[in-house]
Amino acid sequence: MRRARILVADDEPIGVNLVGAILRRAGYEITSATDGEAALRRFREYAHDLVLLGIMLPKLDGFEVCARLREWSTVPIIMLTAVPDEREKARCFRLGANDYLVKPFSIDELVGKVQAALPPESS
Repeated sequence: MRRARILVADDEPIGVNLVGAILRRAGYEITSATDGEAALRRFREYAHDLVLLGIMLPKLDGFEVCARLREWSTVPIIMLTAVPDEREKARCFRLGANDYLVKPFSIDELVGKVQAALPPESS
């Protein structure tokens, strides 16, 4: 059985590496990006089962990336942000995000949200 592949896209390379390491240890395959254009490129290059998407990405922000992903994909998207703002959260959901995770978050919360967002055969 194929391991679920997750795209981790965030503007903080250290955060991308940390989240990637946590999810690899949980059994997932990871691809990563540190800007919005690279995130869209990676998404097109590989089949992904889930996207963890930072909002403050350079080149194209997470809002724009989420909207573009929704033009051709129904893959689950979990937005990552350091700002717990209700309007921002509502905007993410209107653009098609499935969930919203505020930094800092625990390992258990991250892995739990990923498992909940993935189809049973992928998690």
